[in-house]
Amino acid sequence: MSLLAMLVAKLRWPRSLGALLFDTCLLDVLVSLALIAAAIKVLLFFDSGAVAFWLLLCFGS
Repeated sequence: MSLLAMLVAKLRWPRSLGALLFDTCLLDVLVSLALIAAAIKVLLFFDSGAVAFWLLLCFGS
């Protein structure tokens, strides 16, 4: 394959989203935000009293 054909093929096909996220470090930012959101969800679940209710129901006397 000639160099010109490879250059045209590279310009014609857009880069994948994964490569764009990886090259710009946006993947790290998105993963960090997802972890923070998951931690907040877990904290809100514990704060809602659901775990305390089940522990009291199962082991309460």
